[in-house]
Amino acid sequence: MKKLIFISLIFAICFFTACGGSKKINDEDVIPDSDEDTDSETDGDSAEPADTGDTEPDGDTGDTVPPAPDPVCGDKTVNGNEVCDGSNITCAQLGIGNNGTIPCKSDCSGWESAVTRCQNKNAQCEEIPDPNGTRETETITQTWSNSGWIPSTRATHADELTSNSCAWICKENYTWDSDLNKCVSEGGETLPDEEPAQDEDTAPATDEDEEPSTDEDSTPATDTDPEPVCGNNITEPGEFCDGNSISCVEKELGNAGSVPCKADCSGREPAAGYCQKTGVACAEIPDPLGVRNTDTIVQTWDGEQWLPLIDGNYNEAPAANTCDWKCKENHVWDEGESKCIPAQNTVPCTGLIANAKWNSVEEVIQTWNEENQAWEPAVDPVAAFNYEASATECRFICKDDENGSFMWDPASGTCIPRVVKTICTGQTRCTNGAWMESCPAAAEDYFGQDAQHTDTCVPINLTFKNNDPETHLVTDANTGLEWYNVLKHSDDPENPALLTVSYDEAVQYCAGLTYDNDPSRPWRLPAIKDLLTISNLNYAEPAVDNTFFPEIPSGNPVIWSNTPRICTLEKEADCNNNHIWILGAKNAQTAFRDSGSGTAYALCVRGDEYNHTQIPEPYTIGEDTVVLDRATNLIWNIKRKSSLMWIDALAYCENMEYAGFTDWRLPNRNELISLISFDRYFPASDMPFNISQTETAAFYSWTNSIRSVTGSDIWVPALNRGYVGYINYDKESNGAFFTICVR
Repeated sequence: MKKLIFISLIFAICFFTACGGSKKINDEDVIPDSDEDTDSETDGDSAEPADTGDTEPDGDTGDTVPPAPDPVCGDKTVNGNEVCDGSNITCAQLGIGNNGTIPCKSDCSGWESAVTRCQNKNAQCEEIPDPNGTRETETITQTWSNSGWIPSTRATHADELTSNSCAWICKENYTWDSDLNKCVSEGGETLPDEEPAQDEDTAPATDEDEEPSTDEDSTPATDTDPEPVCGNNITEPGEFCDGNSISCVEKELGNAGSVPCKADCSGREPAAGYCQKTGVACAEIPDPLGVRNTDTIVQTWDGEQWLPLIDGNYNEAPAANTCDWKCKENHVWDEGESKCIPAQNTVPCTGLIANAKWNSVEEVIQTWNEENQAWEPAVDPVAAFNYEASATECRFICKDDENGSFMWDPASGTCIPRVVKTICTGQTRCTNGAWMESCPAAAEDYFGQDAQHTDTCVPINLTFKNNDPETHLVTDANTGLEWYNVLKHSDDPENPALLTVSYDEAVQYCAGLTYDNDPSRPWRLPAIKDLLTISNLNYAEPAVDNTFFPEIPSGNPVIWSNTPRICTLEKEADCNNNHIWILGAKNAQTAFRDSGSGTAYALCVRGDEYNHTQIPEPYTIGEDTVVLDRATNLIWNIKRKSSLMWIDALAYCENMEYAGFTDWRLPNRNELISLISFDRYFPASDMPFNISQTETAAFYSWTNSIRSVTGSDIWVPALNRGYVGYINYDKESNGAFFTICVR
């Protein structure tokens, strides 16, 4: 009998202490799924029962209690360290709801999980925060999940109701206003008798992640159970935990962190914010030009998911512990394309000198080249002079506009005033086929003639030495030449007649001239371009100013030059290498004569030949090409136009807008002569006018100069042969006549 009483006492103590007394659960599982001793969180004070004093009589000393048998799981008897054996425990006993039971584990080490087994029947829904709301039920049945009771008892507005939900909708004739967070009448206004809706923020809320509170009344108690003391770090009967934590690894929720006990010892705090995953690899960046601060992050459980997410988003300033990413260095985000693109860098140009302007940008935009790992184009910010415009290099050109015309001087590296060096023709009148009383106005037919552009050339500047005509010495300030204005006469003092002589005689006459002798500047026969400089188109027959050259006769006098005419039999059947250029003084026209058989007047000059060799400098402005001739400082548009009548050629150049300039005009006779190189042939010019070496047709170019005899002839120098002739103003244009503009 004593043995039976002792065994019963041991079983009772085990049941109310270690074997299924009132227990709390963690926030995921009611009973841990591990095989660990479920009593690990109690204070351990249930080791041995107290001596009840009920002992055997004194005389019976040999009757002792046999040792307890080894536990056998499955015999439906709780022995040894078994928590249970084939039995069930109610959810109410464990303080998890009011309905349902939990079976013993198959190894008798504890109870199975409470998830889906335990319920709260008739759980009271929160009060609807809006007096104009309604729901189908005020109580629901909740089921325990890993993280709390579902569905929630919270009163939340919904679009439709379900039978087991605390959600609510607006009453009939009311509608939900999401801005006001309340039900309003279907007319959009709150009815006068409506109560103001309770702010949802003030509604009582429950933490669905929290452990359910233990119903102390459900804990079996004995007269000997002490009252639990929360905060003494001892888990006593009636407490789930006291001051201790459980690792998140043990909860199978991440690999770092721990969940503390609640302040009232009724359960664990929600895992949200406590449990973490460390070393989580971020997903691949969707943009190859993206970069992160880190490739691994620490995630924290928020009750529903692990945050931050591993995908990440584009973020111009990503936080350190996120998978957010930004564009690589030297790349920027393109909002429209939603991707990273190479960045651009602005390099301001420097070094613009006086009287210059940018050609064509004052800053260069660089783009980052990811492959070469460099900004391209490479830029020297210090600008250099360059005729060709560029958007990728710092360049400048000299100013050339209505405020002044400047040109580049390589010797000094500066922009100097552009002074045109061609000599004016002397033309003062205009024609429309006959001499006009006054020149036409701008935009009228025939506007743009030589007489209307006298500001674009150097005026003729002849003077007598010491201003004394008797010296017979004429100085040209433009060319530096000095002329002896006396022609070759006969040696007969009685009859010093004016003579025409052979070429050799003319050469000998000038070479032997001792008048006003200066050994450093001997007299010579003039070159053809020397002779052309004394022509004056304001006169005719002869086309020179007789004030300075009184001995040149009227009629059709011709004057020898010392310039041979070059030709080939391939181009001309009557080519003769003995031909010498002459000036037809009647009209200032060029021609040639045989040096052996021909005769002409001899006029002597001294000084360097005025035979400028072209110094062409082609350059582009935008997509247009022009040529600067440094010999004259004229700028030419080499894009020739064919088959225009003279009246149309005038208008064509006057109205041209090319390479950014609008001051183009048809060139005068002397400007076109400056393009002729008399030592060349087909073409007789160094300018790049695309005159083919095989071109046999004449290449005449209209001028704005008029032959002064009739007023109906226009000068047309031939740039393929060097001939300076004229044709009638209304001659029908054909493929042999071209228009070239100048400024």
